[in-house]
Amino acid sequence: LMPDVRQVEHAFKTYKETGMALKALPGVPIFQAEGLTMRSGDKTMIPLFFGKDELDYALKQAFGKNPVTPAVAYKRKWFARQKERVKEVAKSPFPFLYHSIWKEDDDKAKAHIKELENKQTALVQKQPKLALPKVQVGSFEDDDKA
Repeated sequence: LMPDVRQVEHAFKTYKETGMALKALPGVPIFQAEGLTMRSGDKTMIPLFFGKDELDYALKQAFGKNPVTPAVAYKRKWFARQKERVKEVAKSPFPFLYHSIWKEDDDKAKAHIKELENKQTALVQKQPKLALPKVQVGSFEDDDKA
């Protein structure tokens, strides 16, 4: 295997950030992150990456996403209900009657969503920001010296 020059540069930079001196890399750099694991059935695996960019993307997907908050969950239900309403209105000979009936319900839903969002914002501001796991680098050495 031939190492990509950019990945070798990433490997040297990663070693330097950890305070370790590296004069040469004996093979193709392999990147991993502490705490980044995958599960398959009852097995836990540690993913290895040939590229630092791919590892960064995996870290962002695993640790950078916001969880589904109560406000988001409620919005999803509300939008699903809106879709059903549109279907109901389409079947009705008097669609103008639905506006006044639903307005009060919509106003309540919007107020509830705003309340949930405010609570979530307050919680997020109180929580310390989580750091991404430490990135580690190693190499696959080419054992075939032929």
